[in-house]
Amino acid sequence: MSFADVIGLYSYWVVIFLMMAGFYVVIAHDNMIKKLVGLNLFQTSVFMLYISMGNVLDGTVPIVVENAAEPVLYSNPLPHVLILTA
Repeated sequence: MSFADVIGLYSYWVVIFLMMAGFYVVIAHDNMIKKLVGLNLFQTSVFMLYISMGNVLDGTVPIVVENAAEPVLYSNPLPHVLILTA
């Protein structure tokens, strides 16, 4: 894996940074409000991870048309549905 490939996955690096920052706040602080803010940051990073995994390059909304001439590449709707119910 080249350096360009690693940099190309910047959304995962952002998610990892937010996840570790939230985890650090939960572990390092004694104040309950700060712990809740850290937990919220951690939870948001997990949501971003699931949503970014469901993205497909050049994918469209998964609405099936009956008279479609050719198959279409759809984005996976399951991660978005899981986050809506979280």
